Amino acid sequence: MQDPDQQNHPAAQPVEEEFLRLAAIVKFSDDAIIGTTLEGTIFSWNQGAENIYGYTAEKITGKPLLTLIPPDHRDTMKSILNRIRHGEHVDPFETRRIRKDGSVIHLSTEISCIRDGHGKINGASMITRDITQAREAEETLARERILLRTVVDHLTDHLYVKDTAGRYILDNPAHRKFLGVESADDVIGKTVFHFFPTEIATRYHGDDVEIIRSGKPLLNREEPAVTKSGEKRLLLTTKVPFLDGKGEVAGLVCLSRDITDAKSSKQ
Repeated sequence: MQDPDQQNHPAAQPVEEEFLRLAAIVKFSDDAIIGTTLEGTIFSWNQGAENIYGYTAEKITGKPLLTLIPPDHRDTMKSILNRIRHGEHVDPFETRRIRKDGSVIHLSTEISCIRDGHGKINGASMITRDITQAREAEETLARERILLRTVVDHLTDHLYVKDTAGRYILDNPAHRKFLGVESADDVIGKTVFHFFPTEIATRYHGDDVEIIRSGKPLLNREEPAVTKSGEKRLLLTTKVPFLDGKGEVAGLVCLSRDITDAKSSKQ
């Protein structure tokens, strides 16, 4: 008859190995994996949490989770812990937290219940990923877009962008005023053939096709134009191709200035 310890050993070994694997994953994960009581006291803290928040496990264990949370987010966390207490799983959500050095970071956090051997909920497990760089990049891009839009909208020169089919996809108020329309909706998706006599529109379109085909700009060309009311004007126009993320020509950008009055004053 086999010794009871020997009988149990083969079954116990895989369980122990699985436990060690899981412990290693938790310990060395790049994500912060934090365990708290239902009252919000931190009792487990992995290397990922130390890297993200700046606290060692020795310094933060036993401290309230609120140590990491900005004042305006604390009520939300109390509500989440109450949901965990009732057995809910909280899907990933974006939030802000405070590092040891006082800096604010952006995180994506998922929260699950921790249960004891009897199935009773006795804590919360938080898996958190630092998305600060991504959010800061988005905010920088948003600021740049606002700045660019401000410049575009206040230019006195006509500015517009066309796709490879010659359709307007963006323009500024100065351009719309010259065309004699009020709204961008009156321009977007249309071509020069909607706004100019056929002879002039054909010339404009031919230039566009060549710029898109060759990838070469058209610089400071004086060209005729006719307003919606039939008034003849003279424009100084520059058109350059713009490239997509793959470096391929996706259309063109044009900056055009009405130089009619300036020309007349020199004569």
